[in-house]
Amino acid sequence: MSKRHRVGFVLTAVLVVVAFMTSAAPAQAVVIQQSVSQCPSGSMCLWSRPNYAGTLRVVSSTTTNAPIRLTTVKSFYNNRGKRAWIQQKATSGKRACISPRGRSSNVTGWKSNATSVQLSTVARC
Repeated sequence: MSKRHRVGFVLTAVLVVVAFMTSAAPAQAVVIQQSVSQCPSGSMCLWSRPNYAGTLRVVSSTTTNAPIRLTTVKSFYNNRGKRAWIQQKATSGKRACISPRGRSSNVTGWKSNATSVQLSTVARC
């Protein structure tokens, strides 16, 4: 076999492998299962999917109206000894008090579109 034929053979083999790899079913996105145990003590944690899955947002500062930065809130856990507020909008709209250690694995209604959270220095709702 001449050098030219060997190069042609190798190129053909490479093209066949590449064609096979690109025609295979697309890879599925990897979803890392989260849990409330991943929420640090003293923090309010919010997840983008039900059952504490998806993107995790941790708020641990008692700043006023911290942005949630999630498209939707589908579960949350207040891993604090003090209450937290989730708010429909940073300065207006509905507010919901989340008791210390309060949680929800399947958030619905306006709370799923909340845009900010406030960590309180008061214990009870």
